This record gives sequence, C-alpha cells and structure tokens, in this order.
Amino acid sequence: MSFVLLFTVGDAGTGEYRKLEGYKQRLEENIAELERIHWQLEEELHSLATDPEKVRLLARDLGYYGSEDGIVRVVGRPDRSSFYRVGKIIEGTPARTPRALRLRLIGLVAPVISYLLMSAVRGWLRRGGKARSG
Repeated sequence: MSFVLLFTVGDAGTGEYRKLEGYKQRLEENIAELERIHWQLEEELHSLATDPEKVRLLARDLGYYGSEDGIVRVVGRPDRSSFYRVGKIIEGTPARTPRALRLRLIGLVAPVISYLLMSAVRGWLRRGGKARSG
C-alpha cells in the first residue's frame, strides 16, 4: 500500500516524473532557441567581417560618427538599448517538498506498524482470542 502511495504522489512518483518531463521539455526548447540565436549571431559576425557599410551603420548606432557624417536627433524617439537578444535562464529542478519527505517517511513507517499490528493480532488469535487472566 505504501509503495503505491509513494509511486503515485511521492517524490519518485508519477507527479514528479511529469514535472521532470516538463522541465526537460523547457530545457529542449531553450536549447533550440539558443541555437537559433547562435546562428543569427554567426550570420551577424560574418556580415560585419565582410561588409564595411554594415560596420559603419553599426558604429553610427553606437554613437561613433565619421567626419563627413551629420547628426540629426529626433525628439521623442527612444534610443536602442540593446542590439542583440540573449537567451533566457531556465531555473533548476524544484527541490523536494516537505510533503514528499513526509510521504516517504509514512511509506517507510506504515509497513512496520502494519507488521507489528498483524503479528499482535495473530498472536492473540493463536491464544484463543481471549485475554489472559493473571
């Protein structure tokens, strides 16, 4: 009985397994997103290495201007704060909950108590089911 209880709701049970499967899925999606970002950055790096006009445009975005460049500031237009998108951080697996630890303790103690009770009842039945008088 306690094994079934631990298997279904304990920290090694089906609920925890589903949580880990969801965590695995989030990690796989995050890896795929990071790979997409990586390839976009690789393309950007190649572009910057081969296209001088792209380098000039990026330098202007960063505030570096050539001697022949004129500066026009548009009021109300926000500055670009970041050019690149970074990946997100996936948090680790959740720690074991006190509920799961209590269930494990119950799973370990319940069979011992059941065995002791059944042994006591069996001994009582062998003696005829009556209490001894002293």
